[in-house]
Amino acid sequence: MTRAMLADLQTVAAKAKTTMPGIIRQAIRNYLDDTDLTLGTRRTFDRRFQRRMGELEDWLILLTFIVSSEFARSHDVQPRQLFDNAVQNFSRYAEVIRAMFKQREEEE
Repeated sequence: MTRAMLADLQTVAAKAKTTMPGIIRQAIRNYLDDTDLTLGTRRTFDRRFQRRMGELEDWLILLTFIVSSEFARSHDVQPRQLFDNAVQNFSRYAEVIRAMFKQREEEE
């Protein structure tokens, strides 16, 4: 660390009313989180997790479409009717579903 860097660090620590080691730890954490070369940091994990969840969501939509299309075809139902019934059923049970999620959140 150069003298100029040390002086800047001391100034920042004084203004932030914190310790120099605390600022150094945070600077290192920020650097690691912003570096894609580092595996396992929180931010890198979050980005990978979001991308993977997006991919899984796309697959779920495709599979749901395939299954519902086959169901509609094999039961002589128009896909639009199947969709309308699903929306009506969801509307009917929306409060029950919300209550279940709320209860689960409270238990955690």
